[in-house]
Order: sequence, then C-alpha cells, then structure tokens
Amino acid sequence: MKLKTLKVAMLATVMLTGLSGQMGTATADEDVLHLGLTFWFRGETGFKNYKAIEARFDEVNARGGINGRKVKITAYDAECKPNVGVDNVTKLAYSDKVLLIIGAGCSSVTLPTVPITAKAKVPQITSMSSNRKITEMGSDWIFRTSVSDRFYSLAMGEYIYNTLGARNIAYIYSTDAAANGFTKGVIEYLREEYGLEPVLDEVYQYKSTDLRSQLIKAKAANPDALMLSDQPPGIVLGVRQSYEVGIPKSVTRLHTSAAAVTETAVLAGDLIEGSTFVTTFSADNPDPKIQEFVKWVRDTYGETADHLYAQGDDMAAILISALSKADIKNTPESLAEDRAAIRDALAQESFTGVSAGPIAFCREPTPDCRDGNRTVMVLEYISGGKDYKTRIIEAVTVPKS
Repeated sequence: MKLKTLKVAMLATVMLTGLSGQMGTATADEDVLHLGLTFWFRGETGFKNYKAIEARFDEVNARGGINGRKVKITAYDAECKPNVGVDNVTKLAYSDKVLLIIGAGCSSVTLPTVPITAKAKVPQITSMSSNRKITEMGSDWIFRTSVSDRFYSLAMGEYIYNTLGARNIAYIYSTDAAANGFTKGVIEYLREEYGLEPVLDEVYQYKSTDLRSQLIKAKAANPDALMLSDQPPGIVLGVRQSYEVGIPKSVTRLHTSAAAVTETAVLAGDLIEGSTFVTTFSADNPDPKIQEFVKWVRDTYGETADHLYAQGDDMAAILISALSKADIKNTPESLAEDRAAIRDALAQESFTGVSAGPIAFCREPTPDCRDGNRTVMVLEYISGGKDYKTRIIEAVTVPKS
C-alpha cells in the first residue's frame, strides 16, 4: 500500500444546562437538547476529553445555545469497566432518552455498547476509543473522531520498517483492548507487507505490576526495537523496567497513542526520552492555530495540551455543527426522528480542527465512512517531565480503500 505523507475529578452524574459552574437538572418541559456522555472520569483520559467538551458547550450555551436551545449533558462515570459502561449507555438510551451518546472512552467499554446504541437507534460518537472493531460491526449509529488502530498500526509499521529500519522487533503488550488491537495490527501489517516476524510476542494482563520476566526475554532476543503497549501507567512501568533489566537505550522504545497522554511524560520523566509513539496531535506543532489551543489549555488547566484535549475539542465542534444543521423537533413523540436526523447530519460532517488531518464522515455504516480521522503523526520524546518536548518525525494520511 502506498502512503501519502502529509486536575482529575471524580464525577457521578452531571447535568449541564447553562454556563460553566451552573449545574442542575433541567425540567421535562424545558426545550433543551439533551445529550448523554459516559467516560472514565477518575482517569486522566476521560476527564480531559470531558473538560474540552464541557468548555465548548459552555461557550455555546453562553451565546444562547444551538438554534435557541441550550444543551444539557447527562454524564455517567464508566470507570473503564465494560459492565458499567453497558449499564450507563442503556440508561442514557432508554431511561434518559437522550438525543445522542458521547463515549465511551476505553475501547473495552465502547465495544459492547455499540450493539446497544444500534438496537436503540441512537447516534453514538467516540472521541477516544481506537480499537478497529468498533466501526467494523456494521452499526449505522456509530461515529469515531479518534484515529482507529488500523491506521495507527499501519503508520507505525511503515515507520518501523522504512524510517527506523528495524527488522528485529520485540512486542510486549497488555490485554487492554486499545493496546492489544494496536500491537496485533502492527505485527500483522509487518508480516503481510514485509514478511517480518516478531522476535518476541508477549501479552500480559492489564494492570500487571511487574514486567521484568517478559523484558528479560526481550533482552535475550536482542531486538532492534521494543514495543511496549498499554495505558500510560503500564507504558511507564515497561520503560522503567526495561532499563532495569539492562535493555540499552539504543533499542528504540515504541508505544501506542496512550504514550501521547501528558501523564506518561510526567510519570516517566527523563526515562521517556527517545520513546517513539503514534498520535494525532502535537503541542510542539508551530502552526498558530495549534499554539492558540495549547495556550488555552495551559491557561485554563495548567498543563501541556495532549491529544485527549484535542480530540475532545474537535469532537465537540463537530457535534455543535451537526446539531445546528439537523432538523430537531425535540418533542417526546419525535425522539426517533430526531435521533435519525442527528445521525444523518453527522454523516455529512467534514471538519479540520487541532488534530492532525481533516475529520470527515459519510453515510454508509462502514469503517471507511465512520472512522473520520485518517491522519497519524509519529512523534519522539526529546525530554520528559511536566514540560516535556517532542519532535514530529512524520505524518501519514491513509487513503480510503
């Protein structure tokens, strides 16, 4: 295939009906656009997405709403647990009768919720989940603004083979759905495109606290590159223990997009230097539009913007655009019709925000139409800590198949 280069808070249920800080429950007779959301609020991942989305809709509500209607968001904590996420989405779809559901965050939670929103015929959009199977189920009601791991895997595979020039790769990755799907995708891509087999392929249980036995095997395999895929704490653990067992710095550490989360650089400190990862946003991009966003995050939240803030911001902008275009009657009797109208409006959206590349949907319930962002950036950490720095190695846009 030819490629074209191109403060953590714990929340339970929150109702947003007005400006930031004004929280309460809208009464049944108020003409508000009622949306649902479920993320993992106790983890930095979901919280950052939520704050970016909240900020966007606060601004809209302060200006009078969308076509004269304020937006209310009912939010439930999914805890990154599939059973909790399923309960939340079921409640949002059938009891709360929301017009649209945002989430979930963790791929392992989003995957079992897709059949629920398909059966309920309520549009669902995720700004975080990357597992490729989410849009491969054929649901007419799912949309994704985050990059699918089928694109992440392809871009990382091309980087490994053609840019890095590595041929002996050791893979150590967790059972987390996002990390697992990404790594298996890289292995499969390099096998099919270049006939490259792993020198080590080791899977460990998500939230494991000791990876040294797997890393000792990796060291014995004498790899050119070491892929460590997990959520941020697992990536940091793997990097730290890889040095403890004596894997030299000359072996490039490779990671999934979770490495782009600020938490990874903060926890790892200088050990993260040289780690290379895929993402869809870089705070070190000199583009004035990006730097304006970076400044807003820094001024508002006191930290460096990462792809979680970017993905939440972009998704909120797309939703606001689609909601303003959809013919929403907003009565109890029109709920099914309104949900379909929002789905159809989303399917026509094309938007370029702060993430790399445009985000564009189309009408068919296929991955090509519902995986909106096809542009991947490959970044390398040049320093860690709170004020970490990265450099952009390359950007890859995957053409439609």
